[in-house]
Amino acid sequence: FDKSSAYDSITIPSLAACDFYLQKWDEAAEFFLLSFNVTNNHEFYVYHVVSLMKAGKLMEAKTALFGMEVATEEGQVSKQILFGLIAYEEREFEDAKRYFHAAGNSVPLSQENLDKIWKKTAKVERKTKLKAIVLSGLLPGLGHTYAHHLREGVNSFVLIAGIGAAYIFVAKNVGLIDGIISILPWFNRYYVGGLNGAAELTEQFKTESFDELYNELVLISSQYIM
Repeated sequence: FDKSSAYDSITIPSLAACDFYLQKWDEAAEFFLLSFNVTNNHEFYVYHVVSLMKAGKLMEAKTALFGMEVATEEGQVSKQILFGLIAYEEREFEDAKRYFHAAGNSVPLSQENLDKIWKKTAKVERKTKLKAIVLSGLLPGLGHTYAHHLREGVNSFVLIAGIGAAYIFVAKNVGLIDGIISILPWFNRYYVGGLNGAAELTEQFKTESFDELYNELVLISSQYIM
């Protein structure tokens, strides 16, 4: 509607802000970049990068950051924090730690809170699907508990124990072969299913934990990004 482009410095940032708050990340990224080109306001470029990150376009966000020119210490800190957040989302935790450490040399980031996040990250990272499978193989349900899903672990243990009890009953009262034929397929199905389930729950737990820790990083550093 503004064919003369006389109001671009007002309309384009407004469109960008609307798309951002409506969580239309791709459109927001485009309009924030246009806003930066029109106004040369560094804050719009930062929002452009943040929009790309929220859209899950981490490589594009990283490329945009490499091209981001900063003339102030605040701008450099903002750049380092954004690189750190991208690295954390990419599960490059040592790189993330290095970027946040560099930013912390210039601004008073809570080192105590950051140390807690790095320790929790390392603890979660040590959990693996293989460990969950081995634990469930040794004792049904143990792998689920390892993945912090106690209820599923109890259910798995009770189910396998019940099938085992059914096999003993059939083998004792009907016959060994009948027990194998009638019960073993069920045991195999749920035993193997328990192994796979424990592995999947471990990955789910890791993803959820990393997301929570990422949000903590954002909370700690957000005031230094813009």
